[in-house]
Amino acid sequence: TYFAALSGQWIYTCSPHDTSITCPVCGHVERANRLQNEHRFVCQNCGYGADTIVDDDENAARNIYERGKANLRKEFGNTLST
Repeated sequence: TYFAALSGQWIYTCSPHDTSITCPVCGHVERANRLQNEHRFVCQNCGYGADTIVDDDENAARNIYERGKANLRKEFGNTLST
C-alpha cells in the first residue's frame, strides 16, 4: 500500500470470503472443494482440479483477482484492460 501510494497507484480491495472454497469455473461454493491436508482444490460440482493439481491458495488468489476485476468493471465500466 505504501509503495503503491508513493508511485500514484490505486489500490482496490475486495472481500476474500469463501475464495478458497469457490470454483472459478462453475462458481460452486462448498467446504469439501478444498482438500486442506493436501493443499489442493477439487470442485465437487464440475470436477475442476480433479485431473490437474490446483493449489488451494492459488485458487483463492485467482478468485480474489477475478472478483476485484468484476467490481472494478461495475464501477468504471468496460474501459479497463485485463
